[in-house]
Amino acid sequence: MDAECTGTMTFGGMALGPFLMDDHKTVASACSTRTFLTSSSAGMNALGLMVIALSGYFSFAKTRDGTNPLLSVGEAVLVAAMFSVLLGGATLWLSVEDAAVVVEDTLSVLGLAFLTALLGAFSASLKPRREPIPHW
Repeated sequence: MDAECTGTMTFGGMALGPFLMDDHKTVASACSTRTFLTSSSAGMNALGLMVIALSGYFSFAKTRDGTNPLLSVGEAVLVAAMFSVLLGGATLWLSVEDAAVVVEDTLSVLGLAFLTALLGAFSASLKPRREPIPHW
């Protein structure tokens, strides 16, 4: 962890003492943001959001094309589960995080992908696609 996050400044390896800043919240938020961005789960979070969004879109598109909403939700969640397990395995293999943390993130992505797929299928079934108007 950097010296900025511990509350002491260093200059050439020497500790100069605590910060003399009025706003300690800025230092804490900068440290937590830096920790989040440099952690190995940041890539999994970004790709997990992509999996969640794609499951909702996939379910919406399948329902809009006339597929049963339950079938489209099942297919979207199945695809999201395959990508989430692949992503979780790669994260576990390439990082030093605990397996419990990776499994927790993977299950969170799966739960949110299911809810997003339900929302996509429901929103597509609210207003069905109309047939194009033929030209004269």
